[in-house]
Amino acid sequence: MDLAQALRGVLTRDVLVPVATIVVLLYTIVSAVYIILENRSPQSTFAWLLLFLILPVVGLVIYRFTGQGWHAFSRENQLARQELVQRGLDASVVSRRAPCLDTSS
Repeated sequence: MDLAQALRGVLTRDVLVPVATIVVLLYTIVSAVYIILENRSPQSTFAWLLLFLILPVVGLVIYRFTGQGWHAFSRENQLARQELVQRGLDASVVSRRAPCLDTSS
């Protein structure tokens, strides 16, 4: 074994392990803060965090398609309706034309 190959192997391990550790810690902290701030039930929060830690990439994909509730969209619709009312449009007329803005149900 050549000295250059030995140094390359040591440097790679010595640098790669701390960098990977920092990346995993940052991922864990950011995902934990994000999930906790969503104000879910404790069981749901723990389940999502466990999924993120066990299957990081797959967990994010699953969360993207199933985990985000529709409550995020209801707030968006409410803000859109408020803007239309401020512009002088009647919210009930807008609701009949655009069912996605209707919050009467």
